[in-house]
Amino acid sequence: MKCVTLVRFSPKEKRPSGEYKKFLESIMPVYASAEGLRHKYFTVSENGEAVGVYEWTSRELAEAFHNADWDRMMQGMATAHSVEYLTVRAELDNDAGGFEFYG
Repeated sequence: MKCVTLVRFSPKEKRPSGEYKKFLESIMPVYASAEGLRHKYFTVSENGEAVGVYEWTSRELAEAFHNADWDRMMQGMATAHSVEYLTVRAELDNDAGGFEFYG
């Protein structure tokens, strides 16, 4: 079953927009090659907390990605971080024009 993960963290440093884009481009291969990752959104809350929103084809693949190596990478760029796994029960896709119920 599809899974969405929310990764919340406080960045160790704030980057200006131009530097942030370069930083994201440097780490993009890690996410582009992740098995089962369909979408990833890099977001920032009003209080400056970064929130990564990931859509996975399964929870097993999400858990395999968020492993000890990934945790070490996060420790290098965040003061603290957490991962929350959410089971997708239904999906509305306005681009495809459909609704899917997963149970």
